[in-house]
Amino acid sequence: MDRERTAYEALLKTYRGGYSNIALDEALRSVPDERDRAYITRLFYGALERDAALCYAIERLCPRPPKPPVVLLLKMGMYMLSDMDVPAYAAIDKTVELARRIGKSGVCAFVNAVLRRYTSFRYPARGEVPDGVYLSVVSGVPEWLAKKLADEYGFDFAFAMLSARPYAGTHIRRNSRAIGQAAFEELLKKCDDFHPDSLNIGYYVTHNTMKSLPDTAFTPQSLSSMLAAEYYLAALGRPSGRVLDVCAAPGGKAVYMSEKGAYDITACDKYPHRLSLTEKYAARMGASVCVEQNDATKLREAWRGRFDLVVCDVPCSGIGVLASRPDIARNRSAGGMAELPALQYAVLKTSAAYVAPGGALCYSTCTVLKEENEAVVERFLRDGEFALYTPEFP
Repeated sequence: MDRERTAYEALLKTYRGGYSNIALDEALRSVPDERDRAYITRLFYGALERDAALCYAIERLCPRPPKPPVVLLLKMGMYMLSDMDVPAYAAIDKTVELARRIGKSGVCAFVNAVLRRYTSFRYPARGEVPDGVYLSVVSGVPEWLAKKLADEYGFDFAFAMLSARPYAGTHIRRNSRAIGQAAFEELLKKCDDFHPDSLNIGYYVTHNTMKSLPDTAFTPQSLSSMLAAEYYLAALGRPSGRVLDVCAAPGGKAVYMSEKGAYDITACDKYPHRLSLTEKYAARMGASVCVEQNDATKLREAWRGRFDLVVCDVPCSGIGVLASRPDIARNRSAGGMAELPALQYAVLKTSAAYVAPGGALCYSTCTVLKEENEAVVERFLRDGEFALYTPEFP
């Protein structure tokens, strides 16, 4: 199994603009061995997570900028040297050999020399460089983002946030329509490689466990996504009602809510191909969800005052999910996100018209940037139509 080449090709797709999770999933389809899958996954995500730090080292170890394929080779080799349980000589040999296999024999000596210099390279300590640079180096996120998080949350909190790592494995939940709790846990126990999450509403499992479970018995869904849906329903405060999810695709939260009570749920998206994802997801889970195409920024008069709960899980920068999608930080820029708060406010403002008297309007994102969260909500509250409400929540 050519593990390094598999990781390289998946990374190349990601650095050319592809989604990291899709690129890796495609690469792993032809990798049956769990140990090979684990190695490739760690090398793939590790290189992405440490991107800014590795770029920092490459800039200081190379007399002139290498071409992108060579930069990628160096990042992989450097990550193996500094973060993986691979002997230094083996990490360098693997990277040089990979250069040959992908048709880059002419850079083998260069790659060898740079990686040997990297074995004695020292990253800066705090105080030797500005805090934004230091945070970028230790976390791997771009400097602009590290500085922004430090400014908004303080250095210590930003450091803890950027250093945090999720549990290994994929988070899944049971399909309550298809199987009971006890029966599902019996299936899991036969696999012997799972553990419950911290709130006991889902499980972290390996790829092999997912392969051994019936497709209809579970679905991958992050703990944070489940908690968001739980919070929406806590805001509604009753086990039935009309629910509108204005930015629902691919449907995870809408389908989850449909399992929690007698809710009449309408799930929307602007684009037909994303609606198709929601329809397929709901069908696999046996959920009754009405799927409709709708632009969340444009008022739909027929929906005015019709829904007891309106969910605005709006498009955002995604900065809150860097641990599982490290390509997000690399593909974002400070200037490129300037239009997001205006879009988010427009969705929230339009959706407010759909809330029935006594109903609830929920706003959520996958980011931690205040300009997309607190600032949008504060702007909306100044309009005077709604008051902030914090439901009781375990």
